Amino acid sequence: MLTNIPKQPWLAQFDTRAFNGTGQIRQLGWRDLSTTRVWRPRLRAVEREFEGTNSLGLDRVSSDGLIERFVWQKQRDKGRPRNGYLDMREFHWNVASVVHAAALVRAANSRPIQQFGLEVELTTSDPLLIHGYPTSPNALIHAGTTKFPRYEIGDPETFDELMMTVDKDVWNLGGHHPSWELGVSWPQIKPY
Repeated sequence: MLTNIPKQPWLAQFDTRAFNGTGQIRQLGWRDLSTTRVWRPRLRAVEREFEGTNSLGLDRVSSDGLIERFVWQKQRDKGRPRNGYLDMREFHWNVASVVHAAALVRAANSRPIQQFGLEVELTTSDPLLIHGYPTSPNALIHAGTTKFPRYEIGDPETFDELMMTVDKDVWNLGGHHPSWELGVSWPQIKPY
């Protein structure tokens, strides 16, 4: 149980930084991120909003250790798009941010091997075009909701393996099987 969440010093490390990548990705980030609001108390939780030109996001951390990130794409003012667009570097930035947050909670509570599950749900009302990396093809995900298998956030040494598994699952959903490697240069976590 996390107590006094709004005063936790590790919240400052759970920021909207870009992550450096390896393999297929050089940098993970949200390309048009323009506003990140401060953490605000909620019922047994804290949350903050962030926004870009084309998307809205919300982070929430609850007293029971649940870390949630929600991202919504904004719709154009006129007409429905033929398809949505998913930039894998932005998608992985969201996943990496949640994995990093779990590592922060573990470190702050002296629980380096605390179990965390990662659940990803992708909902789209229109087909979603996946744009990947400089040498990858595009793929298309059909409209609907997909709940990915539950992933385990293991030891920090396994974070890159987790990222590759998520990457392959997204590409498989779009009908493509990738053969590339990728990873993240994970930031150091300050001890508490």
